[in-house]
Amino acid sequence: MVKVQTVTIELSEIIQRLDVLEANISFIDARDLHNEISRRLRRLTASLKNDDDTALKDTINQLLTSLEEARRSLDGVRPEQQPSRTPNVVYNAIERQFSSMSGCVADLMGLLEQRTIDVRDGQK
Repeated sequence: MVKVQTVTIELSEIIQRLDVLEANISFIDARDLHNEISRRLRRLTASLKNDDDTALKDTINQLLTSLEEARRSLDGVRPEQQPSRTPNVVYNAIERQFSSMSGCVADLMGLLEQRTIDVRDGQK
């Protein structure tokens, strides 16, 4: 139970990072944020990927897909020589994927919290 609580606390911290994406975020800041979130989510979900719970595995797969889509979107706005003159180009490229990640992380938290409730009720 302690591990699940620790994971949900870390997931809530990640959601907070995802939900405050700045409209004028630079490519470098977006790349660093993506790398940090990706690393943390992959670490937190690694032991859960082989779980028997289909909903949990599906949520993790959706989350990993969103991470990859965000990486591809970032690659699409990588500045070559000079930064883009288009306002908020990086934000517009990644906002949808970051929002999707936030939803997946919230779903994952709910599934893990349900396990905590089930254990307390003696159902598992």
